[in-house]
Amino acid sequence: MSIRIFAALLLCAAKLQSQPASVSKTPGPVTLPQILLRLGQEADAFRQVAPTLISEETLEQRARPPETGAEFQIHEVVSEYGFAGLFTAPNAIHEIRKVISVDGKQVVTLEKARQALTLGLKSSDDKLKKRLLEDFEKHGLHGAATDFGQIILLFAPRHLRDYEFQMRGERQIGADRLIVLTYMQKAGDSGVTVFLGNSAKREPLHGEISVRKKDLVPLRITMTASQTVKELPLREESTVDYKYDPSGGTVLPVSVVHREYLKDELQSENTFSYAPFRKLTPGTVLKVPRI
Repeated sequence: MSIRIFAALLLCAAKLQSQPASVSKTPGPVTLPQILLRLGQEADAFRQVAPTLISEETLEQRARPPETGAEFQIHEVVSEYGFAGLFTAPNAIHEIRKVISVDGKQVVTLEKARQALTLGLKSSDDKLKKRLLEDFEKHGLHGAATDFGQIILLFAPRHLRDYEFQMRGERQIGADRLIVLTYMQKAGDSGVTVFLGNSAKREPLHGEISVRKKDLVPLRITMTASQTVKELPLREESTVDYKYDPSGGTVLPVSVVHREYLKDELQSENTFSYAPFRKLTPGTVLKVPRI
């Protein structure tokens, strides 16, 4: 099995006019419509704010080599990280990253990585952005997973009708009391696209959304997808944890955990963590670095 990309296909509204949602406590009993309203507001806020931010991402991966299925190989990849749309599809936000180091060995300097990433985020040249998207796949990773940090965009207001939601009780995570929803996709263009070699297959979405009880801010979204590969059951599980950023007025990813199971046996585990996000410098003039 070649390197796999497990990507959320995000088809968002053409132009969002709403402002970032503010955090306020929710009085009285919480209802499902209240939660969905807040979820949609946070998705809109993320859509506006995320393309103006960059961070540093650290990936820790454990994966069995696809050729042999032997012992797990362990890798660490550090990248500059951000979000951008392609010129040909400006309303679909993708993760863009420029690898800085692999297993402690420097690939490019931090300065050049930041230049390349920032140029890619600002550029209308799709070839440059696609080159940054593909850069992640060149470093011996197995079962590489991308496009999960922006999974909240699947629940923008215009997409909420595409899912069936149910309230499933409460749970405690750290100091936060969370209300848990389950979701199941029933319609719409959004979905999970699984790439295996040159083939691609769309999978419907299902999972859980956990919102903080006191203000309904979404703090965790999980996703599960299953399919059959060479007559064997393959399951993908992902968990994205968010944190509210008052300076940006939106939730931003803190961590992503993605696991792949074949016949219920773990094949790969990708754990992404993110440094605090920072604003892109306005008006920056950059040249394409020689990397």
